[in-house]
Amino acid sequence: MSTLRQRRFDLVIDLQGLFRTAFFARVTGCRQRYGPSTAREMATLFYAHRVDPHPDSTHVIDEHLRIVQAAGADALRAEYGLAATAEDRKAAGRLLAEAGLEKKPYAVLVTGSAHALKCWPVEHFAQLADRLSRRFDIAIVGIGTQGEKDTVDRLAALAEVPVVNLAGRTDLGALVGVLAGASLIVSNDTGPGHIAVALDRPTVLIVGPTNPARICPYKHRDAVAAVNPFGRGRTINDYNPVYRIGRVSVEMVLDAIQRRLGEPTQDSDTPFGGP
Repeated sequence: MSTLRQRRFDLVIDLQGLFRTAFFARVTGCRQRYGPSTAREMATLFYAHRVDPHPDSTHVIDEHLRIVQAAGADALRAEYGLAATAEDRKAAGRLLAEAGLEKKPYAVLVTGSAHALKCWPVEHFAQLADRLSRRFDIAIVGIGTQGEKDTVDRLAALAEVPVVNLAGRTDLGALVGVLAGASLIVSNDTGPGHIAVALDRPTVLIVGPTNPARICPYKHRDAVAAVNPFGRGRTINDYNPVYRIGRVSVEMVLDAIQRRLGEPTQDSDTPFGGP
């Protein structure tokens, strides 16, 4: 804490809006402390300036931009600034080559999450893998942490098409490389899915209780599969059983994929460059 004070910050912005982040903002001793007026856990008590939500959007990026603008920034636009490096692509290439996917287009399925409520049933992922592989002649790759390897193994056992299991085999760089080279990513609301969005890859997020309007791919509202995705107001999470992620059907995910890829009909040419 003494180190925070010694830095003598001119400006502190808390975008997370939780007690711990707001507390550390206050500990800095900086007088110009900005945070959301909707912050949880009484975090607003620690702000000098409380910024109201964006009037026309519930997306977290728009809310963050509004706070930064209130602190004095102008000419704002959202840029992720994330790209795969040459080393990232080489690391990914080695893994893909081992699986025989050097030249074949592939879709990445992200079946895990730190929170069970955010995990779409693996049986649904298996059905999706079959439908994607047969419809688009595309390979299927499953990724995740070492602890999620069993889930991807189960996906491979349930699917009728081959699934390459890279769970636990990618460091951060290789993960970025695999995502950057993918033709499509379908993910739970979890880290790799949001990395794929930041890489500007065609991505569909499958969302349960978390409000999809807040965390859907920015400027791609069509790229989310959820129950009533844009009718939940400003709530962060809604645990009404109707929003359970298991209620998201395979057809709903396929529809979101079709919208994201701009595929007009079921009989249209594959968007992945295949036959």
